[in-house]
This record gives sequence, C-alpha cells and structure tokens, in this order.
Amino acid sequence: MFLRRLELEHFRNYTELSLAFHRSLNIFFGKNAQGKTNLLEAILFLALVRSPRTSRDAELVQWHQPWARVYGVVQRHARHEVKVEILLYPRGRKVIRVNGVHRRRLAEVLGEVSVVLFSPQDVEMAKGEPSLRRRFLNMALCQTSAEYYLALNHYRRVLEQRNEVLRRAQAPGFQRDWLLPWNEQLIHYASVLIHHRLQAVESLSLWARETHAHLSGGQEVLEVHYQPSVPLDGASTPEEIRHSLRSALERLQGEELRRGNTLVGPHRDHLLLRVNGIELRTFGSQGQQRTAALSLKLAELRWLEHNLGETPLLLLDDVMSELDEERRRRVMDLTQNVEQIFITCAQERTFSEAILRNAGVFRIEEGRVTVVQNEIPTGVGG
Repeated sequence: MFLRRLELEHFRNYTELSLAFHRSLNIFFGKNAQGKTNLLEAILFLALVRSPRTSRDAELVQWHQPWARVYGVVQRHARHEVKVEILLYPRGRKVIRVNGVHRRRLAEVLGEVSVVLFSPQDVEMAKGEPSLRRRFLNMALCQTSAEYYLALNHYRRVLEQRNEVLRRAQAPGFQRDWLLPWNEQLIHYASVLIHHRLQAVESLSLWARETHAHLSGGQEVLEVHYQPSVPLDGASTPEEIRHSLRSALERLQGEELRRGNTLVGPHRDHLLLRVNGIELRTFGSQGQQRTAALSLKLAELRWLEHNLGETPLLLLDDVMSELDEERRRRVMDLTQNVEQIFITCAQERTFSEAILRNAGVFRIEEGRVTVVQNEIPTGVGG
C-alpha cells in the first residue's frame, strides 16, 4: 500500500496542510520541534485511530480550536483506493469515515491502513518494562485481527472488574463465588490473546533473528521468546490454554485474595529478548538494544506483509542519525522492497545524493512543509 495524500487541519502544530507523496521514499528534514514527528504521528493515526505519544486525543487538537481533522488517501492493492477521514474533538469524541461511510466501531477501521513506526523511544522496548513489549505485540496484532482487538478490549474490562472484586476480599461478607463469572470471562479472552501471541511470536522471532544478523554484520544472534505468566506445558490450542489458565487461577486464588490483584494472564506475560545468549534488557549495550528494537520493528513489517498480502507504510522517525553509516546502509538494504517509506532527519546530508535523487524531499519548519523535490505520482486525487 502507499499513501497518496495527507490533509491536516488544526492537528498539533499543523493549522492546514495538504501534501502529496512520492511513490516510494519520502524524506523530511528540519530542526527539532518543527513538526516532523507530528507528521508521522498523523499518518500512524490514520491506521490506529490513536496516538502512541498521548492517551488524550485533546492534546492533538490545536489550542482554542473546536476540532482537528486527519484525512488520507491510501492506494491498496486488493481494494484500490481507501479514503480515511477522522475528526477529533477536544472532549474526546471522534467521527470516523471510510470512503465517506461513517464507522462507529474502531474494529471496523483497523486494517484499512497499516503502518509500522520506529522512533528513538522504541529503544525502550528492548531495555524497558515488559509492558512496552506487550504493547508492541498488541499494536501489531490489532492491525491484522479484529478478533484480537475485541478480545483485548474485553479482557481489559474484565480484568478491571475482577481486580475490583479481589480488592474487596478482606471486607466482611465477601464470598469467593463472586469471582466465578469473572474467572470464566478472563479465561476465555485471555486464551484468545495468548493463542494469537504465540502464533505471532513464532514468525516474528525468525524474521527478527534474520534481520538482526544482517544489521549486526553477522556478529550477533537475536532470540525472541514469548513467556506466558501461566505454565502452558506445551498447550497451544485455545482449549488447552483455557485449561492451563483455569488450573493456574485455582492454584493462586488464595494469593490473589491476599494481594487483591490478578496474578496470571496476558497482562503479566513477557517477551524475552537475548543477544548471543545474554538477556538484553539487563546486560545488553545501548547499541545492541537499539539494533534489537529496530530488528523487531522490521520483523513486524514482514509479519504484517505476510498477513495482509501487501507491505505496510514504514515510518522511521529520526532513526538514521542514531546509526553509523554502515548500519544506515544496511537498513536501506533491508527496506528496499518496502513500497513506501517516510523518514525524518535533521539534515538532508544524512543521505547520499543517489538516495535523494530518487526520493521526495521536504523541509519542515514551524508546522509548514516546503517541497524541495518530489515527483508526484500520477492519478493523485483527493
């Protein structure tokens, strides 16, 4: 897929923008805090209808403005042109239209546009808390499976309600039977999530290993393992996973009642990363962690392509400045078959003349985009 056109109104520091893109490579340069990351955020917003930078949509709407608008025209191989329009209001309401048709449920929008973003903050995925690696899996799986997205939302609500019951365990009159309906719902939705994650990580681990070997010049081996909080003992089908979860809940019920918290489930699972047999989060160097995080993101790209039948949009936010020239070249080698890439950087000279000649090049300054060079694809429409 490729993004033909992006329009923004009152989004972050963009009062008004209408921009057509190069068919393959688009490079945005400019000083810090000018709007480069905001532009990539808007593209990601078309896919996920949420921002990875804030949980409050009101922060995306310009101050004293009644709304913000994000509109994109995406060319899909299988379904031709897809037009996505999202209106945001400061109090949190969203209006979403796909090809002019109002969509009330987010599950009806996910998958219309597919995106992989890598930014400097994603290094935390390799060295930070387990929740960051779970979030990585969730973002990938929600773009390919409505079942996963719905199960994830249901699971979060059930988990909140079950924890509320557990917190009342020490109160007079508490009855353990109050947990039973929440247990069954938790087991059901958790089994869906774990089953999807196991299947995804099986493929992601192979592609991440291959990508990491290329980026490190064959010097390092990356291992990616999914470690559920409940012993599965070889369980892999949803029914087998439900049995393991039910056994774990029965075994830990007393401890959960004492702590007032759910101790097993996808919200406590781990995605373990090792380089050359060494646990990356604790013992890996900054360079190893950055390379591993980038390898995971490029593996996600290949995994989404495998599941969608076309490559997602690839967004690289100020990544090249963090890499030496050799690793920069290797990244470009690995992404040469990606249909469309968006890269931000501080300066044009980050790239060779040969790359710049075959790219759309844009300068960003205070929320204004100047086209330095761009061969507009034919047939661009709004």
